Amino acid sequence: MKQNHKGGWIPLIIGGITAGTAIYQAIKHARHLAAEEAEKKRHNEEMEKIARSKNTTSISIGSGLKKKKKTKSNRYQLQTLKD
Repeated sequence: MKQNHKGGWIPLIIGGITAGTAIYQAIKHARHLAAEEAEKKRHNEEMEKIARSKNTTSISIGSGLKKKKKTKSNRYQLQTLKD
């Protein structure tokens, strides 16, 4: 009797490579999450240290984009645009 073999060693090799890749990706992801958590912890400790310090003027809150203050010339331009 002749046995009918399909595939041979190739599916085993491909399956091993796939499993190895999955394990590698899982380890890489876990390391990334650990590094991200450590960075968050460091950042929060630094912000708390700044907040606890007596010199809180070093933090500039709200220093981002600012609206232009309305002046007489701006009001006139806005009125002419509305009309």
